Amino acid sequence: MMLRLTFRRIERCKGVAVSEEGADSGLGDWYQSVRDKPLGEFSNKDFGIACRQRLYGEFVVPVLLTRLESDLLAGDMYEGELLVALAGLPRDFWVNNPVAACVLGTLLDSSAPESDDEDVIVALKHLRSVARAAGSGSGGSGSGLI
Repeated sequence: MMLRLTFRRIERCKGVAVSEEGADSGLGDWYQSVRDKPLGEFSNKDFGIACRQRLYGEFVVPVLLTRLESDLLAGDMYEGELLVALAGLPRDFWVNNPVAACVLGTLLDSSAPESDDEDVIVALKHLRSVARAAGSGSGGSGSGLI
């Protein structure tokens, strides 16, 4: 079901008002271009932007983690870009979304990706840490936005 969700649908469910007009910026144009695209059809670029902008993480991250199951080092601009984007999420996101943290931990434990990119190496270390910490805590009820 999450694969078919769109940002427009999420906006309606959460009561978020978004202008129908494109903003005069690359980011605003991108948002309008993906607003009706199902999350399951997002490109690696779309996932990277959504995570970096902290858009609807409780919906985006589970679908992104499914994508990473087939390619843990997925990215648009470079290998591992999506891991770096996930590493930019606040720790509270993982604490408040313990299932996502558990899935992340499982992905990282089941694969030993190798990268020479310092950002990816740091991201992997950080993500392993937050997955362990979230998995050992009491968790949360899920906060909604990241």
